[in-house]
Amino acid sequence: MTGYIGFADFTHTSVPKIPASPTTPLAALYATGSAGIEATAADITKYRSAGTGVILIDQTPGLYVFAAGLADVADVEYRAGTSAAAANAVLARQAHGWQSTLYVSYSVLPGLRAALHPGTDRSKVLYGVADYSWSLQQSEQLLSIHPDWAYIQYGDPASNPRTLIPGTQVTLAQGNADIDVAKMSWAGQFLPPAPGTVKWVTADGTSSLHAIAAAHGDNTVSVLRRTIRAETIADPALGAWLDKLFTAYTGAVPAGVRLQVKA
Repeated sequence: MTGYIGFADFTHTSVPKIPASPTTPLAALYATGSAGIEATAADITKYRSAGTGVILIDQTPGLYVFAAGLADVADVEYRAGTSAAAANAVLARQAHGWQSTLYVSYSVLPGLRAALHPGTDRSKVLYGVADYSWSLQQSEQLLSIHPDWAYIQYGDPASNPRTLIPGTQVTLAQGNADIDVAKMSWAGQFLPPAPGTVKWVTADGTSSLHAIAAAHGDNTVSVLRRTIRAETIADPALGAWLDKLFTAYTGAVPAGVRLQVKA
């Protein structure tokens, strides 16, 4: 998958200001934070129901939510996750075979790289890099030459007040949002599946989730996450818990359960 996709990231208080629309392909919300920051289940449902993919960010100092697989991006900056916590979280996720994406300012990216533990599989570590001196064009160029950069945050309401939030007529200043551009090769995992690429199958009560996924060239985590999102279960903690619960369960999927698999 090639190309780039723009998206905004914003807090709970901005949700009423930023409409949900099929023309907005992607948005980033916070899985953790104070009441004005952390996204609610209703926030997530608002965007997913409109066909918008949702990225979840963990900004807790210890990054335990990210480490547990309940968030997609670790926010590593002042008053958020520390470099040491990020290094530990990457190892915890690596034990499950999960890729890790770390958000960090460009000026401190070298220090974050250096903080990773010696046993880290760096091929599974990607970065969301922030620098508000870059334009959209510069950001895309930089993404093209840095294979381990997943996305770039190139503006906020102060630096780019009149930049529109993708898919809307709301500016960053009006919505109090930051602006990002991502590689489609990374962002694609958060987007709703394209028509014709997935289908529903109904369990007959004799096959395990692993067997059903394998029969369709799929994997268990993808099947569960896709099914959960399609059924609009919006609580990220519940979704991640179901991932772990059922991928560890080797018994047959009960008859009548519908799962969304690759077509």
